[in-house]
Amino acid sequence: MKKILFASVAALLVLAGCGPSTPGSSSTSGQSGSDSNSSSSSSSSEEVTYVESVDIVDYVTGASINELNISTTQGGDVKAVVTPTGAEQDVTWSIADESIATINAATGAVTGVAVGTTTLTVTTVGLTSAGVAATDTIDIIVNEFTLLDIGDFKSTAQDGQVYAFAGILEDLDHADQYGNCFITDPLTGDTVEIYGSTTTESALTVSESGTGSFKNPKDAKTTLASYNNGEWVTGYGVWTAQYNNLSVIFTGHEAASEYTYEASVSATEGYTVTLSKTSGLAYGETVTVTVATNLTNSYNVIIQTAYGVEVATASSTAGTYTFSATCENVVTVESTVWDTLAIDKWATEAEDGKVYSFAGILEGLSHSDQYGNAYITDPTTGASLKLYGSTTTSSAITSNGDGTYSFSNPRDAKTTLESYSNGEWVEGYAVWNSSYSNASAVLTSHEASSQTYTATLNAVSNGTATLSKTSGIAYGETITVTITPDSGYIVSSVALTTAYGSGTTTRVNDTTYTFAATCVNTVTVTLQEQTDGQDVINLTENIGSFVDSSGQAMGSKYGSYSAEINGYSFDLSSGRASKCTSGTPWASDMVVMRANNEADPVESYMTIEAPAAVASVSVTYQNWNKDYSSIAVEHSTDGTTWTADATGTYNITSGESMQTYETTSTDVSTTHWRIVVDCRSTYSDGQARVGIDSVTFILAD
Repeated sequence: MKKILFASVAALLVLAGCGPSTPGSSSTSGQSGSDSNSSSSSSSSEEVTYVESVDIVDYVTGASINELNISTTQGGDVKAVVTPTGAEQDVTWSIADESIATINAATGAVTGVAVGTTTLTVTTVGLTSAGVAATDTIDIIVNEFTLLDIGDFKSTAQDGQVYAFAGILEDLDHADQYGNCFITDPLTGDTVEIYGSTTTESALTVSESGTGSFKNPKDAKTTLASYNNGEWVTGYGVWTAQYNNLSVIFTGHEAASEYTYEASVSATEGYTVTLSKTSGLAYGETVTVTVATNLTNSYNVIIQTAYGVEVATASSTAGTYTFSATCENVVTVESTVWDTLAIDKWATEAEDGKVYSFAGILEGLSHSDQYGNAYITDPTTGASLKLYGSTTTSSAITSNGDGTYSFSNPRDAKTTLESYSNGEWVEGYAVWNSSYSNASAVLTSHEASSQTYTATLNAVSNGTATLSKTSGIAYGETITVTITPDSGYIVSSVALTTAYGSGTTTRVNDTTYTFAATCVNTVTVTLQEQTDGQDVINLTENIGSFVDSSGQAMGSKYGSYSAEINGYSFDLSSGRASKCTSGTPWASDMVVMRANNEADPVESYMTIEAPAAVASVSVTYQNWNKDYSSIAVEHSTDGTTWTADATGTYNITSGESMQTYETTSTDVSTTHWRIVVDCRSTYSDGQARVGIDSVTFILAD
């Protein structure tokens, strides 16, 4: 039979030396150090210390309060602070309506009797210099918290309302200061998520209407140190409908040894699974799982609990695993042999959370990237699969217990993938994320590939261009682009499109560029009219030099970008920059620089290395439509120490149209420049977003 326990808050401390009751008051409280004969033994000439004030405060925190929210099942505690400390400390307490609440003068414990509001008054025994007692009053609001069965919360509880509960405590981590956990009904297996818990009553503020506001004191490590998973707990908390969870005050806990639990097995074909015990399990009791199979593929042993899933711990004996019993224990043994999916089928056929095997050419892997972001390309079709994290650590992919899987990046790609090279044939398996159209993978093998590739050149206007090789190209082979502009034209950019987005071209001289071949190599040469004394680099037209096919840095929302355009090197590796996007509020695709707000200042830098000395720079930009940002240009003689070229443009009007910022310094001639974006927003979640459309360089004489 389920127990429902509610205990009023225990007395925290008994004040010593309580005086006798005073006529006309409901109770009296005295402070330590008082004595009935102390006044008569004092010299008549001894100076009297008068009372100045009295304040009702929270018994635990000592904070001054003006109201106390309690219920008929959960009280509160107060005490009086008389100033100065040398004055008479005895006080008397009175409650206007004792049919609503009462107070224990010795302990400061206030008990709710009935729903309603009344007034608590404290009066000093000692007098002020004016010959009167000092007083303080607070409102006492008594609520009635409805008790809900655990299974009724999601269907019955109203957003923001406070409810009482009782059940079995699960998944509490004593190292977690927030007190996140679950409460489960041991008879039905229903569970409710607890998003923050404590025994500190002041964490929950309750209105007369029964709505509550929870401010987590982050003290669960200490206040819940004696609470253990598997115990029967009681409490009350505020319900958050959006997330289907409670934030709670625990009021009591005790062992629940009268409850025992069961364990069951669900196994895919080809496995025989036995448990050391299936019924009469005590909470936390160790259960051994023995798996027998004639299959050669690997498998997972998953424990489905009332509140989630866990992976059983492998024992030293082959085929045996263990887990600790909870309120619900369903053991599932599932094969980890995956269906193979061709690279060009992932975007249309892969199901969210499902795992599939793949094979193809590895591209875009950086050995300095611990996450293992990369691409897998089919050398025949040119289709590419974006890997948002990869590793060789098989435990990175775990079952959710419902046929779907999750990837937890071990961030070990620097070591586990150090022998993997771009251009190799790789195999592996990955879990698909439909929201971002990418997969996270465990790579199982790699080997050199003899595959060769082609390169194509898009039509060129205002001149001609040739490639040093167009077929039979080895992966990584250097291809040279030779350009012959028409009279009056110069090279604006040489862009490389790959299977996964944009590649990098290197400027050799004004009309010669090179690139390292990948699986797909499409070259676009843009020529512009020559303007003496200045170079205009249009980032919008060259957006492909910065991003992949999805418009982002590969595998990252806030990635680093670098590009080589007409001999100018652009780098956005500093600050919380940068994402490229299109649509509102941008007029077109632009390189977007991001910076944090004033509360957490992180500037963003676009560093530029010019092929020749530049005297001044102007930037055409557009601001995001909700933040106040600043933009400025800095220069350096050595690329290390930077000097602001001007005071900058601050507090850019929100949502403004395309603007131009021009430098104003004189006698500057250097190849080292950078654009700086800062955030002037005071919003807690504010971030500057400034889109850079083009940069004009005025060359030095």
